[in-house]
Amino acid sequence: MGNRIDQLERGFQPWAKWVYELVAAVDPNAQVTSTRRSRQEQTELYQAYLRGESRYPALPPGRSAHERGVAIDIFASDAALAHAGAIWQAAGGRWGGPIGDPIHFDAGN
Repeated sequence: MGNRIDQLERGFQPWAKWVYELVAAVDPNAQVTSTRRSRQEQTELYQAYLRGESRYPALPPGRSAHERGVAIDIFASDAALAHAGAIWQAAGGRWGGPIGDPIHFDAGN
C-alpha cells in the first residue's frame, strides 16, 4: 500500500499536495498514511474492517477511489482534518469518503 503522493494519478497529485499542506498548516505532525492501493490491498483492508480490526472504515474492493489513484488518507488532529475538509469540499472534492472516514480526501468523482 502506497503512502507517497507521486504514486497517485498525475492530475490528482497537485490536489493531494494541496490538501496535505492544508492539514499540515494546522497539524505539523500530519502524515500521509495511504494513497494508491491495489485491489488485493483494498480487499485485505475491507476484510479487516469487517472483522472489526480497523480503526477506520474501508469500502469493498472495486469501490475505493484509492484503487483509481485519486484518494489520499492523512492522519492528523480532528481540528486539522476539519479545517482542510471544509476547504477541500468547497473546492469540489469529497472529504470523509462515502462512508464517513475523516482521514479520507478524494477527487469526488
